[in-house]
Amino acid sequence: MLSNEEAEKTYIAVVWSFSPEQWVNDKPPTDHDSRKKVRRTAYTSFERLLTLQASRLTLVRATPRTGRTNQIRRHLAGDRSHIIGDVKYGKGRDNQFMRDRYGLPRLFLHARRLTIRHPRTSELMTMEAPLPLDLFNFLAALPDFSPYTHPPITDLGVSIGKHVS
Repeated sequence: MLSNEEAEKTYIAVVWSFSPEQWVNDKPPTDHDSRKKVRRTAYTSFERLLTLQASRLTLVRATPRTGRTNQIRRHLAGDRSHIIGDVKYGKGRDNQFMRDRYGLPRLFLHARRLTIRHPRTSELMTMEAPLPLDLFNFLAALPDFSPYTHPPITDLGVSIGKHVS
């Protein structure tokens, strides 16, 4: 099992809000599976990658420093920046609109990068996963998103021209 100090994780999400350029949420969420409702330390840093003004959405990078259940989702919901498609912590009517209008099939939270130490050699290893096509196609369907003009597209690990259904 990896401790949080041994792994660096990066996620990409689209949220309902206009977010600051960078922010941190260190509010400890309650462990819902605990009978005592224990609050454990949780820390996530966020960075705005792109604001889509007309759609009222923001593409963010989330880097959790602790590993609580649904930590990113709970931190963003606590900041009133619900992840689109989040049926547990988001807004049902908004999620339904995005599903019906733009074909968002699921939660827009993607594990983009994981860096860990190799257990035998101690070498740092980084694994990256490009944004899945269903999520990229959703972005491409938004009226104010263009993969050709928005610089953060390189952070998504998507090759332009490969967003077909």
